[in-house]
Amino acid sequence: MIKDHLSRSGVYEKMGPAWEAAFRYLKSCEKAFPAPGQYEIDGKRIFASVQQYATLPGEECGWEAHRKYIDIQYLFEGNECIGFAPVQNMTDPSAYSEEKDCLVSERAEEETPLFLHPGDFAVFFPQDAHKPRCQCGRPENIRKVVVKLLVQE
Repeated sequence: MIKDHLSRSGVYEKMGPAWEAAFRYLKSCEKAFPAPGQYEIDGKRIFASVQQYATLPGEECGWEAHRKYIDIQYLFEGNECIGFAPVQNMTDPSAYSEEKDCLVSERAEEETPLFLHPGDFAVFFPQDAHKPRCQCGRPENIRKVVVKLLVQE
């Protein structure tokens, strides 16, 4: 897991062309935030999901983990708390959905909260379970972009 601010993305862009494309897209969102929906960056290898929602109390949010994709979750507006734990700490996870590339659970042990503010991003690798959509003390309207980077076909 990585948490940082988009202003320091140059460090991560050096990790390869996919990372560079992902951060180039996120920087373009700062200039003109797109409408909610799915956007191809490089076919199924790199794509973005633009989201808007209201945060919820943590106990109402679920855990997820992915095997095929890395998530780069960039917060454009609002404040959000995202729970983080190693994927093996998920309690009674569902069967993995190949189609959705998602393993879900209602709980995880030894959760670490990540507080994201406008301009922050968090990177979740396949070994990282995460619980997005959580409020930081009170509900807020969020605008965010989740870029998916393919790690395995």
